[in-house]
Amino acid sequence: MRSYATSLLLFGLLAPSRAATVAHDLREEIAARDCCQTLQSQLGPTAVLFPGSAGFQQLVNSYYSAQESEIISQCRVSAHSAQDVSDAIKIITKGGCKFSVRSAGHMTWAGAANIQAPGVAIDLKQMNGVNVSADKKVVSLGPGGSWGPVYDALDPFNITVVGGRSNTVGVGGFILGGGFSNLSPAHGFASDNVVNYEVVLADGRIVNANKTSNPDLFHGLKGGSTNLGIITRYDVNAFPLTPKWGGSRGYNVSQGPAIFDAMIKFIKKLPQEPLGGGSVVWGYSEDLKNDTIFGSFAYLGADATESKAQLFSEMLDVPPTFDTIRTNTDQQWLDSEVDVAFPGGLRRIFSTLTLKVDREIAEGIYRKSHDAFAGLVGKPGVSWTASFQPISITHLQATERAGGTPQGLSPKDGDLILLNLNTVWVEESDDAAMQAAVRDVINWGTKEAKRRNVLHPWLYINYALPDQKVYESYGKANVDALLKIKNKFDPKNTFGKLWKGGFKL
Repeated sequence: MRSYATSLLLFGLLAPSRAATVAHDLREEIAARDCCQTLQSQLGPTAVLFPGSAGFQQLVNSYYSAQESEIISQCRVSAHSAQDVSDAIKIITKGGCKFSVRSAGHMTWAGAANIQAPGVAIDLKQMNGVNVSADKKVVSLGPGGSWGPVYDALDPFNITVVGGRSNTVGVGGFILGGGFSNLSPAHGFASDNVVNYEVVLADGRIVNANKTSNPDLFHGLKGGSTNLGIITRYDVNAFPLTPKWGGSRGYNVSQGPAIFDAMIKFIKKLPQEPLGGGSVVWGYSEDLKNDTIFGSFAYLGADATESKAQLFSEMLDVPPTFDTIRTNTDQQWLDSEVDVAFPGGLRRIFSTLTLKVDREIAEGIYRKSHDAFAGLVGKPGVSWTASFQPISITHLQATERAGGTPQGLSPKDGDLILLNLNTVWVEESDDAAMQAAVRDVINWGTKEAKRRNVLHPWLYINYALPDQKVYESYGKANVDALLKIKNKFDPKNTFGKLWKGGFKL
């Protein structure tokens, strides 16, 4: 029987190349329909959702960025267990269907954790459990949870974990990318504190990865993105819950250099007092209709007021325009300040660089951002912020103690600064201009930091643009090691061919 595309070709309605494309598209569409029907028959009608249903739309609307919410897949598998994920992977890979995986959906760029039809989306948002071990030393977390509910669940046990600085950030993607926390100066990345991963492999097997079982996979998952397996549970270290001191302070934008100098002094004190976190944010606020600068502060153990005052003294000496700092507060309140400043549901994109500690490059990036976005300011919802976050040597020492990371960081790098250029807008018609401005700033920052010899090659996967060379930034030896792990656990490159989104080796 002739294919539809062949018939069109014979009648002269399609050029040969177009015919091949249509035939390929038709095959994908047929495969996706078959995958979705098989998924629904084997997993049940409530586990597989189709466009137009309330459950489907509810999950799509819960992505953090508007760009991700606009993508409509062929169907969505609403997984509730590792077995659901295993069953789905076996069906999807047998059918040769392209797919995506979403934990909580906080990555911003379109297609990071969603896929357009005829692709199939595996949604882990319902896998959001929080379980505490009998000795309260380990917490098991579902990948689809968010950090606010996690902290709420842990409060009655008087424990906490190395988790997000926003209540709405998801557990899965945050830890898979590394994960910066207010506890990071003392305990490293969130991924440094994983003691076990439950993982679904490309052939559908469910395995555990830890220091004694699949130790190579355990190490690789600390930088593996969407290459090695689908993580269905994270078992992480727990720590005693302490009162917290912190909040935000706003400043006149002219105080930017003084605030950044104060942050440099704060970073240098962390080896003696690795209980503090903070960042400096320069940018344009749509609410204020003006450029702004503010600092965020967190100190673990609010009763140790003398140590706290010493650690932050230079930053607290700069007169503020507003001050929300509280004593004896909790992580949820500190995170709520971030959530208010960076709400979901808008068009948004992150981008990143890593820098050696240097005030002039930070000032330069702020000025370049001011110029790059000048023509867009005043358009609906447009805001941009350049956030400078310390990566202290104490953080990197904690990472090394935990066994290191395939992401290529070392205490030998010294103190570093992580840039997150966070841009927000409303209108789809502004997409191209906003993205061009972001790349203008990042390209300029890269060249200028190289010229000043303050550029570190590492790129943080959770803030990176989809075309930033994340794996190249890890170094060849680390990439080769990750490829070896990938080839061992996915020898047919099934995930490389079918799993879309994330960053690929």
